Amino acid sequence: MPPELMFCKVNVVRVSVQTFARYLAFRRDNNELLLFILKQLVAEQVTYQRNRYGVQNDTIEIPEKDLQDKVTFPSPPPESQTST
Repeated sequence: MPPELMFCKVNVVRVSVQTFARYLAFRRDNNELLLFILKQLVAEQVTYQRNRYGVQNDTIEIPEKDLQDKVTFPSPPPESQTST
């Protein structure tokens, strides 16, 4: 994929997240959103454990950093400056 097209896609995603961020959490309880994200992480870990080891453990551990990384919005990539 050409770098120009990749940059365009990244830019569209960044602008979309900035534009619609307020609607994504509109009238939503933060705890509800955190629970939803945590359930996603647990489901991913259960699937990984089942596929990797062929069994499903009774206990699943999710590192706090994984939850923090998923919850915080990623900072936009630095815009490349081209001199002409």
